[in-house]
Amino acid sequence: VVTGVGAFTPIGNTVDEIFKNLKIGVSGINLITHFNTEKFKTKFAGEVKNFDISTYVDRKEARKMDRYAQYAIVTAEEAVNEYGAHIINDISGGEADSNMFGIVRKLNVPYIMMHMQGTPTTMQAAPVYDDVVADILTWFGKKIVKLHSMGVTDIIIDPGFGFGKTLAHNVALFRALPELARIAPVLVGVSRKSMLGQIAGQPVDQRLPASIAAALLAAQSGAAVLRVHDVAATLDMLKVWQALR
Repeated sequence: VVTGVGAFTPIGNTVDEIFKNLKIGVSGINLITHFNTEKFKTKFAGEVKNFDISTYVDRKEARKMDRYAQYAIVTAEEAVNEYGAHIINDISGGEADSNMFGIVRKLNVPYIMMHMQGTPTTMQAAPVYDDVVADILTWFGKKIVKLHSMGVTDIIIDPGFGFGKTLAHNVALFRALPELARIAPVLVGVSRKSMLGQIAGQPVDQRLPASIAAALLAAQSGAAVLRVHDVAATLDMLKVWQALR
């Protein structure tokens, strides 16, 4: 499955690119079905500077995790009930608000659970792990057990590349994708990220080749969902890969 990035960030897409990606994604892979994009665009495109399409959290107004928590639950529920979103994407993996798992159970939609060390303002200060792969596998395992005990089983895990990880951590996690895929479907979001810039030595606007290469390797390693900026190019790559492998 390929899903388009819906975030206004230094490496993100413009409003038009986001909704072009949504149209490609909806017609091509049926990930976000019946999402009222025009209603969403009318309400938010002119005012929100940084949002995620599945929860439209205005993180410009919620830089600190304690403030982010105030938005996460409300917006996730509103996105599903008012705008027809069919999935929740939680960058905190339930850490921002202890009620998140309960909301996921109540809404009964697929839940993307991402790992992040620290908060958006501290995560890249000095990330440290005893063993990044083992630590994150354990973290996901405990979360999944808790969710299963609540009756939530439609779970996708996101290792959180670049969220509280050094380049070495990111590389180790990427190489461990087959292990991660054994515990739950995995979403990989490395498109245009700084880890690719560090490897390829390219600025953000010239990372398409690196992003396509990483998407191919992720698919080959068992990723179930690819979160990308360039949906059409990624779909073309996957079509060729699937036809010629």
